[in-house]
Amino acid sequence: MEKITKKMRFEMLQDLIAAAEEVEVLTEDGVAFDFRGLNEFCANEIAQLEKKAVKAKERAAKAKEKPDELRDFVLDVLNSEPKSREEIVEAVLADHPGLETATSGRVTTRLTQLIKDGLAGKEQVTVGETGNKHKVMKYFLAGAEVEE
Repeated sequence: MEKITKKMRFEMLQDLIAAAEEVEVLTEDGVAFDFRGLNEFCANEIAQLEKKAVKAKERAAKAKEKPDELRDFVLDVLNSEPKSREEIVEAVLADHPGLETATSGRVTTRLTQLIKDGLAGKEQVTVGETGNKHKVMKYFLAGAEVEE
């Protein structure tokens, strides 16, 4: 099912207005309602939404062009030894003190990007002692022989 956007809603309203213009609608005062103002309002809203979408695409393109330092730092930390996300965050912060952008969520995003680009790999590993075992995702540099 397709999501109905604001623009689509305003376009639907315009279609309804076009159909309603053929019918005379009276206000409480008995005056015929003029639909042109409502149609102009919808057209203005659609134009603003399109302008907003163009600006958003420009911002996204500009952000893509800018180099991602954190991604490079995460890639530098990876090697053949599998590391958990927390270990990678700690290593990035140790190598680059004062780097506030190295949060667990942001590092996870960069790891996902690196995996999609084929630069990193991941595996699920069981850690802990008997009775306290749990599974953790470990990340490593793609192409390197993984150390056990």
